[in-house]
Amino acid sequence: MRTAPLLTALLCVALTGCGAIPGLKRSASAGPARADWPVLLPTDDILQPGVPPTPDPTEELEARAAALRARAAALAQAEP
Repeated sequence: MRTAPLLTALLCVALTGCGAIPGLKRSASAGPARADWPVLLPTDDILQPGVPPTPDPTEELEARAAALRARAAALAQAEP
């Protein structure tokens, strides 16, 4: 009796592959497929001059970690 739901599910899956999807080929227009490729620019023209690099977050993270460790130590000492 447990094979009936499995067979039903397999039958449904098998039958879904037999159906045709109408109008799917006509839904996409040929315009974008035939469009010209975009013009590629050199990276020197794309990158903005004078943009500062991202600062190194190591010092800030170490300071935050030290503050959190101090807070955790204070909480550990305050609990009975």
